[in-house]
Amino acid sequence: MAIVVDHIQGDPYAPASRLHLELSPEFHPNLSIPKDAFERLAAEDLFLREFARRLPDESMPAGDGGGGRFRTARPDATIRPRSAANFGKLLTLRFSYAFPAQNRRIMGEPAAEVLANRIPGMALDIANTVTKERIQELADHLRRRQSLRETMAEAGIVSFLPEGSCVRREESGLASPKAVKLQVPADLTTTLTLPDGTSLSGLAIRKGVTILVGSAFHGKTTFLEALETCRADLGPADGLAMACSTRKTETVTVEEDRRVGVCDLSAFFRRLPGQDPAKFSVDEASGATSQAANLVESLACGSELLLIDEDASAANFLTRDPTISRLLPEGESVVPLADRCAELDARGVSMVVVAGASSQWLAVADQVMVLARFQPQDATAKARAVAPAAGEKPPPCDWDFVLGDQLMEQWKELASVPATKLKVQDGMVRFAKAAESRLPRRFSSDDSLRGGAHLLCQWMRHCRDRNLPPTRKGLVGYLEAKRVSADAWGHAVGHDLAFPTGREAWALWTRMKAGSGDGEAEDED
Repeated sequence: MAIVVDHIQGDPYAPASRLHLELSPEFHPNLSIPKDAFERLAAEDLFLREFARRLPDESMPAGDGGGGRFRTARPDATIRPRSAANFGKLLTLRFSYAFPAQNRRIMGEPAAEVLANRIPGMALDIANTVTKERIQELADHLRRRQSLRETMAEAGIVSFLPEGSCVRREESGLASPKAVKLQVPADLTTTLTLPDGTSLSGLAIRKGVTILVGSAFHGKTTFLEALETCRADLGPADGLAMACSTRKTETVTVEEDRRVGVCDLSAFFRRLPGQDPAKFSVDEASGATSQAANLVESLACGSELLLIDEDASAANFLTRDPTISRLLPEGESVVPLADRCAELDARGVSMVVVAGASSQWLAVADQVMVLARFQPQDATAKARAVAPAAGEKPPPCDWDFVLGDQLMEQWKELASVPATKLKVQDGMVRFAKAAESRLPRRFSSDDSLRGGAHLLCQWMRHCRDRNLPPTRKGLVGYLEAKRVSADAWGHAVGHDLAFPTGREAWALWTRMKAGSGDGEAEDED
């Protein structure tokens, strides 16, 4: 066992020092080197959760400021690579420690007590607790989820919620005490047989356009959030333990006042005042243009399932009233999303839309479900009977051109930004003095943004060192390779990075502008 100091704070009031704990297989029999990616992820997750639970209790407050306190990542319900735990040839657990100090001098006795005695004892307790059986059980669960994803893909299903799932969950992932378990009626039930011979019955969202309708407070938004949540891996005790969506699932909402880098919005706007829709950029986007930019951003990163809630959308982007359009002196300038559904479906992009204010969605739906008292009912036949006639279709969009690869020409100075100069707080990401970018917390957690910023800088260094042109497709491919690598993070990073989606990393780029961040900023807890 070894404790390594990666960065030591300058004074008692500076951000805490960064350290990591290295445990070799010789330290304990439970620390066997993982045989595959599933065992590695399972071991990392279990060891990190035990480490995060026990580490704060080892703090011995002393000295000035916050001296003597430990911190590490506290993972949410999702299971994914995090910088706080990495299992290659060694198990590495990263954490921060505010060295107890007075007048800029470290207090040796309390520091020695926790680092030489308490931390080794805690490490032994954790190794005793995280048994090989627990690791194997979680690894088998992750393998089963992956086999379900593969079975879904073969059956043309983009999301699947087994009978008994709880879409209303606590922050830990456990079912809420007031949760109503999913009961799927016979006419909506799909049974899938997995490669191991077992079967699962539940609600399948198939490729195409699925419309959710229902009265207020009957679970439509919660249902949509569950579909997004289960794109990630979840534990066997989770309320959505075996619920899965394609990993390339994205929620697309309004993001007013966001910065939009150069983006082709010609699929949705025929004209924009003072702008060419094919080369749109703005520092503060409106509701419709921000949602259009978010949708194009998601499509460009390979999204296969788009989740759209009418309550979090620009109404004039989703549908258009032809009667109102006839009043416009220059004619309608917006091509609503409802008019592009069929084209996106033909490209393999599905949608789940929570709708209620416009019946135009019924005309383009492949499947319509009503949520009543939190339970789904099939309303497809009834919807087709009452759906309005489809309006005149717009000219087809050249999606290959709109979503063509994009060269990341600016901000190459990010290649020189080290991990210690990245600062993230409440959705604001500062790349030292080079640039800054902001994403609302509803789009991404700070830990994911830290991971995205770190890997974005890694990508720029990768291109610089190999004389490669940095492109969006290259970035997304780089992240996919990193996700399954033995160590996605490299050395000397903090404990608070979670692996982002490709869209999250690209979203940092598309929102980037010249920054005025503190060039001396360090990682904070």
